[in-house]
Amino acid sequence: MGPSSIHSHVTGRQSAETKSVTPQTNSNASNIDAIHEKIHAYQAALFYGIRHESINTAAKKSEHWIKLGDLFTDKEQWAEAIASYKNARSLSDKEPVIHYKLGNACLKSSSTAEAINAYRAAVALQPTFPAAYLAMGNALALENKITEAISCYTTVIEQNSQNVAAYTNLSALFSLQGNQAGVAFCDQALAELNAESYEKE
Repeated sequence: MGPSSIHSHVTGRQSAETKSVTPQTNSNASNIDAIHEKIHAYQAALFYGIRHESINTAAKKSEHWIKLGDLFTDKEQWAEAIASYKNARSLSDKEPVIHYKLGNACLKSSSTAEAINAYRAAVALQPTFPAAYLAMGNALALENKITEAISCYTTVIEQNSQNVAAYTNLSALFSLQGNQAGVAFCDQALAELNAESYEKE
């Protein structure tokens, strides 16, 4: 079992606004149209704000770029999402979530090294950020940086002992290393988490 088997938990953000509440004909087309409309609205707002200063602070401009990036992520237009998040970062580079979202988009576009750099920036700004450590572990595993990936997954577990993905991915890497004790530790933790989940049902 190699790094390619690593669970990916860096999927694009799903917006509730793009989901149909009730079954509709051509709902996918309607959802895409709605996303297009929002993209155009945010682009227009940014253009107007830059030209006429109605969006008169860097924070507000950054917020609009983030929303644009999220919409492009919903459409899986990774190049546009990356560009939007980078614009947001240029205006507000101390926000860990911007770096995290940029990392996710980079990873989706197979820019793994850039994704890792973005995740590193996110956790430097917010050391307690399990989702960023998990995503960075996934990216490092894809780059065959197994020791660093293991360190990331271990940090996730230290910060959130209920994280099934971290145990699953860590077990895969321990197996790759032939570390049977590590595999047994992860499998035991997963069994206990599954038992807890079953008891709650």
